[in-house]
Amino acid sequence: MKYSPAGDRDIWLTDLTRGSPQRLTFSSSDEDLPVWSPDGKRIAYRGMSNGKLGIFVMNVNGARSEETLLLEGSGAPDSWSPDGKSLLLQQLDESFLLPINGGAKPIPINGKECTDGGFSPDGKYIACTSNGSGRNQVYVLALPPAVGKWPVSIDGGAGPKWRRDGKELFFLAPNRMLMAVDIKLDATVTVGVPKPLFPSPFAPTAIANLSAIYDVSKDGERFLMTITLGADNAPITVVLNWWLGLKK
Repeated sequence: MKYSPAGDRDIWLTDLTRGSPQRLTFSSSDEDLPVWSPDGKRIAYRGMSNGKLGIFVMNVNGARSEETLLLEGSGAPDSWSPDGKSLLLQQLDESFLLPINGGAKPIPINGKECTDGGFSPDGKYIACTSNGSGRNQVYVLALPPAVGKWPVSIDGGAGPKWRRDGKELFFLAPNRMLMAVDIKLDATVTVGVPKPLFPSPFAPTAIANLSAIYDVSKDGERFLMTITLGADNAPITVVLNWWLGLKK
């Protein structure tokens, strides 16, 4: 996501090998929170087109593609299911499943106040943030019609991300530390003890849609994070009596 010269946000695609950016959205309103489809051919995102606010889907084929309105109204896409058939959608403090084929209503996920969710690689669970205990904690939930809820974080956490093999979860602790925890997905869920990796550049409590500002590579060895660059600490020169230098 980048700001256009007009000041609105647009979605861009960047080739990490070549370092070449390509603009994907062109409307005069904001488009943000892009989510990749599992085959890498489409993105879902939040935006506005023809006066309609909602969640859109666009093909990413190297040329400018037409956007399709999937769901009108407020909401934000969090994750695309591994089978490509559903989106995990966040509305207010709850998550829903939204079928990609359109025309169907969002399906509530078990558990209120569940946000910043992400599908497990096997498509049977989601990891999300919930403050049902009075503070933000990370949980793994079974997808309907199955039931089950397993705590992941211990001393608070938010913005979980799966490693692509489903054997590890990453999340942000209240002290800005990026944490990792071993996960075993079987007939039930087995969760290890969270361990710190490195400090992150942002405070989890100050940001909504935390999962949208960082991501992890397939092997879990590299992280992509959105940071805000501060002003340079260059010295300031103050000139006194500057008018004395003017020619008379």
